[in-house]
Amino acid sequence: MPRALQVISTGGMYGAERVLLELSRYLNDNGWDSRVLAIDGAGAAPLVAAARRMGMQADLFSDQSTGILAPSAKLTRFLDAQQIDLVHSHGYKPDILLALTGQPRRRACIATCHSWYSDNWKLRLYEKLDKRVLRSFAHVVGVSAEIEHSLLAAGLPRKLVSVVQNGLDPVLPAVGARAAIRAQLGIAEDCHFILRVGRLVEPKGNDILLRALANLPMKNWHVVFLGEGATQYSLEAEADALRIRGLTTFCGFQPNVADYLAAADLFVSPSLQEGLPMVLLEAMAAGLPVISTSVGEIPSVMVNERDGLLVNPGNTGQLRDAMATALSSPADRLRWSTQARATFTASFSRGAMGRSYGRLYDAVLRQSRDLMA
Repeated sequence: MPRALQVISTGGMYGAERVLLELSRYLNDNGWDSRVLAIDGAGAAPLVAAARRMGMQADLFSDQSTGILAPSAKLTRFLDAQQIDLVHSHGYKPDILLALTGQPRRRACIATCHSWYSDNWKLRLYEKLDKRVLRSFAHVVGVSAEIEHSLLAAGLPRKLVSVVQNGLDPVLPAVGARAAIRAQLGIAEDCHFILRVGRLVEPKGNDILLRALANLPMKNWHVVFLGEGATQYSLEAEADALRIRGLTTFCGFQPNVADYLAAADLFVSPSLQEGLPMVLLEAMAAGLPVISTSVGEIPSVMVNERDGLLVNPGNTGQLRDAMATALSSPADRLRWSTQARATFTASFSRGAMGRSYGRLYDAVLRQSRDLMA
């Protein structure tokens, strides 16, 4: 049985981490031994714990050494000891670390680019370096056509780049979750519960959502943010300045997202850039009406006014109008959510994603063995 290793540097249990776990579950049921290696970070221990609960072998890669040589040597020893046939990297840090150890010349290596965030000069430098080292990998996957285009524009050969859309098997909410979560948050049943799930960082457009909410003609709503990040304090201050702080709750990271989806009436994604957010797929699967910006792969998943409403990124007025339309029309919300659930079931299951990666794994491993024979 071939052995694969999913490698990630993680700041929390977000979309890329969910993709990794869903993919490993599929692979382990379909002829592979897929393991997880989490590079030390804020989300590493929770990811390892989640993988182990699913029956996977998972390890924490921790090295406090300064410089790159010591962790590079340690990673090489780990891969050799585990007899890894194929390494699947998720993110710029493992991409760069694997390239520096020369792993793409020693074994089959592929990478998935979930997204890049260019908030500051350091992240822009990492993105540039990442796109350079990815040229040494056997194959690079983008989770959206937008990311694929960025990889090709950076000079990666067409034959080495493809798109695999995210997929998942939805988690069911706990029995009575809707009433329990609303009671916990103090949101009455006749109040519109608007849910935003994602990291609290600039590219997620959370400030735009607050400004759009402040201009809604109706006030029988409450917005809940699930996620952590550097902009939380500025968002809280903005909610105060907009005089909607009493209608806004920041819950931090919550592992039971399915319970919040069951409790909500509307899911909103105001991001300025995305690949294909796993939580958007979860909302569709849960039958929750969705409003999203038309970024990344989202327009290929959602058809406007069929699966939900799409708005231009950064357009506060469009987002306000879309939310006003949704909140004032229960019939539209039901129609959108019913169709969105059908769209998800047809195209975005864990099996659909897993089969695409499985074919890629087989081809890359076969090519690698031929080259090293």
